[in-house]
Amino acid sequence: MESNLESFTGVMDLRDAMLQELGIYEMYRLMKLYHDWESVVGPMVNGQAKLVHIKPPVIVVEIGHTVWMQEMTMRKPQLLEALCEYYGESIITDIKVQLPRRALQDQLVSGDALDMTPVYEEIIDFQQIVLPSEIVQSIEDSVRVIRHEELRQKVLQTRMEQAKKEFVLQQEHFHQCPTCGRWQSEGSAKVCPQCEYKKYRHIIRTVKGLLKDYPHYKYDQMKVIAPWCTYEWYEVAKEESIYYYLTRLFQGSTDANDMYWATMLITSKSQEELSYEQVVNITNKYRWNETDKMQVK
Repeated sequence: MESNLESFTGVMDLRDAMLQELGIYEMYRLMKLYHDWESVVGPMVNGQAKLVHIKPPVIVVEIGHTVWMQEMTMRKPQLLEALCEYYGESIITDIKVQLPRRALQDQLVSGDALDMTPVYEEIIDFQQIVLPSEIVQSIEDSVRVIRHEELRQKVLQTRMEQAKKEFVLQQEHFHQCPTCGRWQSEGSAKVCPQCEYKKYRHIIRTVKGLLKDYPHYKYDQMKVIAPWCTYEWYEVAKEESIYYYLTRLFQGSTDANDMYWATMLITSKSQEELSYEQVVNITNKYRWNETDKMQVK
């Protein structure tokens, strides 16, 4: 009496034979990845990256957060290796990552819902704007140093128009960013988004600089030398630092600094706690070509 496993195998062979006879076996074999995605990539990746398109040699996955853009890039070599093992050959050689797209029906608006009220652009007549006398006097005093009459009048006109624009914006309750001087609408933050982002990137670069000196530091250790550092800043800086070194390894670097710094960042262990064998084994996982993988002597 044949076992259950033999019966199941027989059914699979029969199914495959029928699909081959119908000429759709290769398509079935290819598209079966949609069903087996979690078992191929693991539950962690499956929970963050949804397979949305298969068109050899490329598959497209959709992620829910930009953080996973970098994560998928770092995991790409392992995922391609898993796909090669799944198919038994290198059918898929590239993985493209995208953020979710809005459904078409969410973008469409019915005609009844459209606001057909005409939009009129208000044109400011600068001739009608009267500046306070002290502002006019200040501008006239500032251009007196220009000896060339025609040039002085041009500069005066430009300064007056600019002053009138700023006067109107102030009347409309706009305010200037204290850092760069950009005008901000009423109700917006005091500092403009561009300056806030520059400040944020400066903080991240500072934390990355500290991680370059102490790549094995965990957050509690980082707080000792940088009490102002938040956990979010630490995580972003560490992720970007890991990505930098793994990219170098991915591109074939055999530099000892790249290998040790990547390993210390990943494991949170100091150089003294790591053996050369550990460093080689960990960094080999992120190398693209087999020929780039190092051997422990």
